[in-house]
Amino acid sequence: MEDRARAIVRALVGLVCVVVILVAAWSLAPFVTRGDSSLMDRTMSKANLHWISLAIFQYRAEHDDQFPPDLAALRGEPYIADDDRFLDPADESPAQLGDTGARCSYEYVGPIPDDAPFFVVICYTRKGIHAGGRNVLYNDMAVEWVSEADLQRPDGNRRASLRASYDAVVKAFGDQLTEQRRAELKKFYEIED
Repeated sequence: MEDRARAIVRALVGLVCVVVILVAAWSLAPFVTRGDSSLMDRTMSKANLHWISLAIFQYRAEHDDQFPPDLAALRGEPYIADDDRFLDPADESPAQLGDTGARCSYEYVGPIPDDAPFFVVICYTRKGIHAGGRNVLYNDMAVEWVSEADLQRPDGNRRASLRASYDAVVKAFGDQLTEQRRAELKKFYEIED
């Protein structure tokens, strides 16, 4: 009988603990769910760029270290099977992803020399989706948030500056750079003459 009483007391104590935890969670819910949706969107966008970086890495491993021609080349198996990985949750009007019928929130530089420096920007969230900056994917497959001011600063941190990336890619191309490719690079790196 004494063992049964102890078991009942333990069960009641456990039940009281569960009730206390549920009440605490219920009372904290407004504070937890009131989070910054823009921060959540940026974080999801950053995760998407990580997926894109892995797909680029896999593509290069399977194609003699060549960069994919565009992001559409990464759509589907074996690279990115989920089209949502090409969409930033904050993007209200995603662009067309090539002629695939899919939509995309990211811009990609396209093929660059395999000896381009690690700090070169190769992909980013389209301008204007997030206030104040963009998620950026670098040649070393790192992804980070960069303010718009740092991206546009010509003499700024070379890892953050689109101008520094453009100059480094042009240098890596050397004599192989065509005028058409130079124009494409200027558009991607937002270089105005």
